[in-house]
Amino acid sequence: MANYLPVALADSARSWLHVLPRGTIGSWAELHEHLIANFQGTFEWPGTQFDLYNIIQKPGESLQDYIRRFSKQRNKISDITDDVIIAAFTEGVRHELLVGKFGRKPPRTVKQMIEKAKKYAKAEDAVTASKQSGGTWKPKKDAPATGGSGSTNHKDRKLLDPVVRNVKLRRSLIDGGSGLNILFAKTLDDTQIPRTELKPSSAPFHGVILRLSSPLGQITLPVTFGTRENFRTENICFEVADFETAYHAILGRPALAKFMVVPHYTYMMMKMPGPRGVISLRSDIKQAVTCDKESCEMAQTREITLAREEIRLAASAATEGEVPAPKISKSGESDAKTKKIPLDPSDPTKTAVIGAELDCK
Repeated sequence: MANYLPVALADSARSWLHVLPRGTIGSWAELHEHLIANFQGTFEWPGTQFDLYNIIQKPGESLQDYIRRFSKQRNKISDITDDVIIAAFTEGVRHELLVGKFGRKPPRTVKQMIEKAKKYAKAEDAVTASKQSGGTWKPKKDAPATGGSGSTNHKDRKLLDPVVRNVKLRRSLIDGGSGLNILFAKTLDDTQIPRTELKPSSAPFHGVILRLSSPLGQITLPVTFGTRENFRTENICFEVADFETAYHAILGRPALAKFMVVPHYTYMMMKMPGPRGVISLRSDIKQAVTCDKESCEMAQTREITLAREEIRLAASAATEGEVPAPKISKSGESDAKTKKIPLDPSDPTKTAVIGAELDCK
């Protein structure tokens, strides 16, 4: 059996055996002793919880790299509780937003902690990718300057085509200045979503049309961005508005925050973290300008209509409240049956007009 020992060993162990002086090993016990003495220094001992506490996020290290390094050390520890793992992770991480999130709502399990950390890591990667891509852009020589008179800067007119409950809405306005997500009633009907799904809403809004408007209700719908290979879906709460615009829907800050969107105004793009990397969405500038012009025309028409309606109502109210004046005859006397009575016998000019049918008393 000893003759097969060199065949059973590999790499460094076989080299070690070949360089041993002849007569060093005389029994299996001596082989065991020499083998342990030589290789025990190269053995990787199981980790402890103290090794996990030593995993600290380095300056400049991405959150994704820290999660990977922490998980690798965690897998080397056989007996450790979730509480210790969570404590070690929160002690070593240096991502301010994630630390704040854990401070407000501590994770209960390691699974919850890692899932939340990965979401923040994807958002961080999206921001990094956006900064890297933004540094290489240079304007064309014949491109007009942004801002000022005659500017063609349409950075606030991003138009995308998300899928809302399996229907692609090609005219969805992305408005980072809006505090609401708005779905228009016509879009709701066109997508054959029953209005019975609406929930009551008592939050009026303004700024979309001239007057204060109250929504028909609220509805929560799945909204999807991306491609078949890499997409992301979130449930978005919409206020359903009962008036027409050039858009199918308006996605405001609540939706952008839920998707963890990073806007890139130079390229008219948005980026968000996806399950298979960063999702990049590009706006159709021509379509955005077309929709913007249509919206201006519709707003102008609506303003004229409202002004005419106000004039009509004012004229109608004035007509209803007007008291018709008595008709005066050519002789200057009223057609009504009246008579003059003297007030001062010494001054005939001082008279009063009373009804002719009144009693003299």
